Amino acid sequence: MLLINELRPIRRRLAYLLVLLTLDAAHRAQAIAAGWRADGTGRYPEANPPLRWSANENVLWKTPMPNWSNASPVLAGDRVFVCSEPTTLLCVAAADGKVLWEKTNTYRDLPVEEKSAPPGVHGTNGYSSATPVSDGQRVYAVFATGVVACYDLEGNRRWIRLLEKPSIGHGHSASPLLAGGKLLVHFNSLWALDPETGETQWRCASQAAFGTPVPAQVDGHPLAITASGDVISVEDGKVLARSGIALTYNAPIVQDGIAYFIQFRGKAVRLPAALGGAATLESLWQTRPRDDRYYASPLYHDGLIYAITQHNFLSVIDSATGEVLCENRMELGDGTVYPSVTLAGGHLYVSSDNGSTLVLEPGRECKEIARNRLEVFRSTPVFRGKHLFIRGYQHLYCIQP
Repeated sequence: MLLINELRPIRRRLAYLLVLLTLDAAHRAQAIAAGWRADGTGRYPEANPPLRWSANENVLWKTPMPNWSNASPVLAGDRVFVCSEPTTLLCVAAADGKVLWEKTNTYRDLPVEEKSAPPGVHGTNGYSSATPVSDGQRVYAVFATGVVACYDLEGNRRWIRLLEKPSIGHGHSASPLLAGGKLLVHFNSLWALDPETGETQWRCASQAAFGTPVPAQVDGHPLAITASGDVISVEDGKVLARSGIALTYNAPIVQDGIAYFIQFRGKAVRLPAALGGAATLESLWQTRPRDDRYYASPLYHDGLIYAITQHNFLSVIDSATGEVLCENRMELGDGTVYPSVTLAGGHLYVSSDNGSTLVLEPGRECKEIARNRLEVFRSTPVFRGKHLFIRGYQHLYCIQP
């Protein structure tokens, strides 16, 4: 007969296996793209995460981080990738939070060391605000030094490059994007790299922006829409059209062939139905939600757009007309809203950098369902199945009901 003390390690191993199988099954079922805001939309339709948590409630594990970062976690199979200041990429086991490997990506790590100093950044942004992206076989990280690096899932560096030193004030934050078989990186220009080798496929002039480019398609052709308002062909790097609006801090969203650029004086434009000749963007409407900074990127859901200001004012906008249907101050407390709006389990999640997160019921009223608190974080939460991952300033958290 096994004694109780002998059963405990067996139970722990069984619990570990159950979590691993749950994460893997959820990953296969959802087929979530592994990048900033998952596929760029911030929506996790198959997820069913917890509504309530705290430092002592519903925390499956938390792992100390070597330094802070604004980058969001990225999920690839049974692994989580996170960044740490100034230029470190870490790989963590999704099941138990164990750090599997961590790699620096400094100028000294380049094939030919760069001798000059990296560009200056603001203390709020740092060098590691860009979220990595993974294709399930490799992971790609971008830093405000201008360095881009590729690793396999075991931590072997496949390539590393200094593309160009970003010139945007306060520090680069636009995340890389995988689209049309290319790795897109938006520094002072939009670069398309071969994911396998890191070699340049094309380079396109496009004004630098804090917000991340988002993917779109027209007649089967992949496009990238930048926060600076350019619609660019992923196949050859040609600028097909310009929206006439540049977002100051956040990123656009795309739904059903319409690109939405939401901030004070926002705009919606319809993408062309086909490519060829001079592409034009049909201007559908302009909108004027609260006059403030929009660090957080908005979210589209069921015909409504949810946009939140740095000072906690959440606007609900009719996606068909641009009408601001309601505007309410969220009870997030003191702090600044940097994390973008997300949707999981049929609920909205909005967060502040003071560690507060509100869970809301979608709709015009945005009724509060739950209020939660963790340590300080500026990253955007990530969801898979019943699990929620948050990259705090000091820890990486996995939360489950």
